[in-house]
Amino acid sequence: MNKKMLIFLISVIFIMPIAYPAFSGEMSRVEMLQGSGNTVDIYFNNAKDLGAFEIELTFPANQFKVIDIQEGELLKSSQRTFSWLGPKFDPEGKVTFGFFSLGNAEGIYGNGVLAIIEYEGDPSLVEIQSIKATDTKGNVVLRSN
Repeated sequence: MNKKMLIFLISVIFIMPIAYPAFSGEMSRVEMLQGSGNTVDIYFNNAKDLGAFEIELTFPANQFKVIDIQEGELLKSSQRTFSWLGPKFDPEGKVTFGFFSLGNAEGIYGNGVLAIIEYEGDPSLVEIQSIKATDTKGNVVLRSN
């Protein structure tokens, strides 16, 4: 075995335990799904100890309007205390909202609806501008800009 191959194998042996969490299981992701009536659900896939979440949605202000934002069922699956942030409305066509949690219990695990948005207008015009989600220790578990 030549020296380069030996160095490569040793590197792989030491890097695999560090890289394993990135390759194990499905990655977390957020989707907007049509709910019942005039609602859009913010659906979180593969939450693992989710402790805080913030999302910014953009839309043409003259064609879409957010009426109300309510907590989804996934927030009720944890014994932590959740507090809402916002919503903060921008008249140019943007809304930012989220939550943080307090407590000693684990955060949210699994799949489900984090928030329900009641609206007027065309929901196909709404885009997720950014997302930031952290676990109960404050580590970023999902981020997109």
